This record gives sequence, structure tokens and C-alpha cells, in this order.
Amino acid sequence: MNQSLTYELNQVMPLAEATGLLSSLCTIQQRPLTSGQPKVSAAGQVDLNPPEFTDVAGLVNIPCQLVVMAVPRPDQSGIARMPTGFDDKNARHLLLNDYYPQILDSYQAVVDGTPYQIQTVEHDSQKQQTRLAIRTYTK
Repeated sequence: MNQSLTYELNQVMPLAEATGLLSSLCTIQQRPLTSGQPKVSAAGQVDLNPPEFTDVAGLVNIPCQLVVMAVPRPDQSGIARMPTGFDDKNARHLLLNDYYPQILDSYQAVVDGTPYQIQTVEHDSQKQQTRLAIRTYTK
């Protein structure tokens, strides 16, 4: 009796895509570098200006599912009080439709036109899918 799960594992992402769960599109972009370092603003912040980013070949318009990272508790505020105002942290998980080992956490993910910083890149042990922890800040 053959009890291999190989066939079933290969069907996970195509079945997820067929259900319509992966309703967003993601493009992975690379930061412009100056002397091997990311471009920074006068305040020393990494510049997140999307027009200056370039698309990474083979990582454009990837079907994906964007979800909230966790339901916040009242004692876990998503707002940081800064001297110049308030920053609203927006953390999410992003499930991509396939296995993408070439994605680095120094890249940026643009999902449905919104740029996100990639915090972590995670792959499953069977090399079937890639998940990203991403965030954006709104001032």
C-alpha cells in the first residue's frame, strides 16, 4: 500500500488558488542601493518611495492572500506615540501561491498597489509555499 503524501502536498496551493482565497496580487521589489546600502532620508530612515524600487524578475503579480497578523488586544496598541505625532503600525501576513526561495527580507512587497516592508520570509518544509510577515506605517 502506497501511503505517500507527495500527490496531496503538490495539490495544496493549486486548490487554495482555485477556491478564490488568493484574491490579491503581490509584486516583490528591490530597494535602490547607494554604495551597497539602502538610500536613507535626511532623518536616517530607509526611503520607502515605491517609484524608486525596481521589480524583481519572476516576482511580479504573484497571486496571494493578505490577512491581519493577529487580532489586537486592548493592551497591545498599534499606535506609537512619537515626539512629532502618532505612527500607526499595520502588520499583516501574506501567503503567496507558490514556493519563492529568492525573496529576501530586504525587499519590499507591493500588494494591490500598497507598499509593505518585509519583516520575515518563511517557507514550509515541503517547499510548496512562501509566507511573509509584512508591515506598513501610516503617519
